[in-house]
Amino acid sequence: MATWPALPAPLLTGNGGTNKPNLRRTEMESGPARVARVAAAHLTDLNVSWLFSPAQMTTFMTFFEDDLFSGADWFDIALDSGGGARLHRCRFREGYRFARQGLNYSLTAVLETEAVW
Repeated sequence: MATWPALPAPLLTGNGGTNKPNLRRTEMESGPARVARVAAAHLTDLNVSWLFSPAQMTTFMTFFEDDLFSGADWFDIALDSGGGARLHRCRFREGYRFARQGLNYSLTAVLETEAVW
């Protein structure tokens, strides 16, 4: 599995994260709904951003395309989820967006990660 390269850690943006329930709910004709756990894995979507120099952007794009196979593979990255930085297993949910900001690049993405909180 790939490891995040020597680049800045992402910053949480917007609403931070979205907990993805791992439950299946079935409404019954009468009585309470039936709820069952679908999987033991617990996934969270994190809205993140970076500010990269041109050299860092080149490193990121190479990592994304070559090491992550255009974002399809999981990678390890240290994230601070409230209790200090610790290693998390992540992958990009839908690629990334970037824009030029002066001489640098502003980049945003959604990371899907296991059990952040």
